Amino acid sequence: MEINGRSERTREGIKIARLKGKRIGRPPGICISQEKYKSIIDLNNNGNTKKDISLKTGVPISSVYRYLRLKKDK
Repeated sequence: MEINGRSERTREGIKIARLKGKRIGRPPGICISQEKYKSIIDLNNNGNTKKDISLKTGVPISSVYRYLRLKKDK
């Protein structure tokens, strides 16, 4: 019974925080510079693998995939 009450209070608290404009959840990731973003795009266009792009730019491979997906959405 207490577990149900606790989860209800948690949901109510989150709802109130959102109404006040507070950000809920994990903070957004670190953005990279435009120069590094362009180099990722150029390396991809030149036929480099995602792993090679990650190693050459120092950007995690998951971020490389995310930035390349952003390029396709534009």
